[in-house]
Amino acid sequence: MSEANIIIGRNSVTEALKAGRSITKLYVAAGNESQSLQRIRDLADRKEILVEDVPLKVLNHLAPGNRHQGVIAFAKPVEYADLTDVLIAADEKGNLRHVLIALNFFKKLFLCQPVVSVLEIPAEQQIAP
Repeated sequence: MSEANIIIGRNSVTEALKAGRSITKLYVAAGNESQSLQRIRDLADRKEILVEDVPLKVLNHLAPGNRHQGVIAFAKPVEYADLTDVLIAADEKGNLRHVLIALNFFKKLFLCQPVVSVLEIPAEQQIAP
C-alpha cells in the first residue's frame, strides 16, 4: 500500500472516518486505552471497519519520522473522474456552462491557457466576459 493511502494520527484518522473516507482497516497501538483512541475505535466499529491492535514498533515502521499518536488508517485510493466524463455528465444535466466557467476561473489562478476555447463552446452556451 502506498504512503498516499495511509492516514496517520488521531485527528487525521478521526476526520477521515467522519468524512466517510473509504477506510479498509485501522492499526491501533496495543495497550493504549486513551479516550481519543476509544472514540476512534467506536467510530470504526459503527462503520464496520476492521481494527487491529498492533505493537508500537509496527506503527513506527509504517510511519517513520511521523507522529502517529497510536493510530494509522489504511484507505482505499481516491478515484478521480476523467475530465471528459465530467464534461459529458455536466452537459447531460444542462450544467456544462457552469463547469466551464469554473474551469476557466481556476485556469486564471493556475494555468497559462484557457481550459476550453470559447470557439469550442456552442453559441447558445457562451456568455459575455
